[in-house]
Amino acid sequence: MKKYSGLNKDDYAENLWNEFKTAYDNAVKGMNDDKTTKKEQADKLAADLNAAGAKLEAAEIPAPTIPEDAKATVMGVTSTEATVSWTKLPRAESYKVYAVEHEGTAKSAESNYRYCSG
Repeated sequence: MKKYSGLNKDDYAENLWNEFKTAYDNAVKGMNDDKTTKKEQADKLAADLNAAGAKLEAAEIPAPTIPEDAKATVMGVTSTEATVSWTKLPRAESYKVYAVEHEGTAKSAESNYRYCSG
């Protein structure tokens, strides 16, 4: 249950989300109703939830739409590093920044903030 508690409805196709949400709600209801839920029922609810969760995990999450007024700024450029800052995207929890060296070698960095240095 905890594994699926932080998922965002807007990240998934409606049909996949609805299937998952039904399985999740049924599992929560069954978990909270220990007087009427038997072990076999609980196992079935867990299996249904895990199957629906696996479909969500396998689904491709679309890339966010970047607003037209979004801006990125590169500053503090040296021969080995640069600092980049950008407009926060709605619902973004983290960012991955890629830089391509002049030889074509790609470097990447991850950040939970609106800036990345390195």
